Amino acid sequence: MKKSLVALIALIAFFSLLSVAVLHIDHDCSGDGCAICAMIQNARTAGKTLLLTASFHAICAHFLLYISTQKRKSSFLRFRTLVTDKVKLSS
Repeated sequence: MKKSLVALIALIAFFSLLSVAVLHIDHDCSGDGCAICAMIQNARTAGKTLLLTASFHAICAHFLLYISTQKRKSSFLRFRTLVTDKVKLSS
């Protein structure tokens, strides 16, 4: 529930930033200090920050998953013996 709520909030933030950039992309710029240009620049910066943050978290999650998988594999192989495999050693 918590993850879906966070994902929903991130999607809403992303689409609101995208709508600002799309709705005001073709405007008559008044020159230096244009409020619409400043708003578009802020939306781009926030979008890049959101994307970089999400990418960083995804990379960290994949790294931790890889580490935990490798640890399980190595611990399984380390304690595997003839006794644990139930190998009969009679001739």
